[in-house]
Amino acid sequence: LDFLAEDLPIVVSAIAGICLGIMENFLVKMSELDADGGVVIFPSENSNYSYVRISHGIPIEFAEKVRIGEKATAGIFYFKNKTLLLEAIEWAILNQVKYDNIYYLSSAMNKFVFEGKSVGLFETSEDNYYRFSTKDAALESRDRMRKSFG
Repeated sequence: LDFLAEDLPIVVSAIAGICLGIMENFLVKMSELDADGGVVIFPSENSNYSYVRISHGIPIEFAEKVRIGEKATAGIFYFKNKTLLLEAIEWAILNQVKYDNIYYLSSAMNKFVFEGKSVGLFETSEDNYYRFSTKDAALESRDRMRKSFG
């Protein structure tokens, strides 16, 4: 983190999954919203994801591996700058906000919610999300990618 510029936006993406072809639009939307933080979401019922509870288009809670809403996160998070990223991480650690003894950025986003900071949502389709966290998920994603991209 020492090598990151203080005032540039940061995107953190989980290595267990990818969304293809959305990053530029995601960054443009976060900039247009002047969001402090942001997340890529999609409709899902899969209990392996993190979820966001939304009220009137505004995120009001994030939870890891608990379906608290209709929208899952894709593990792609935006932070307006390095300070906001570090504050979210520190908050999660100090408050022991973790799932199965592991810290997740989805849970750290609750700091922004609690403080009334702006959290932008960027919706995509679950068909656009490819997961690689397990062998079965990776094989299924590989098959979908082959059908989509040849």
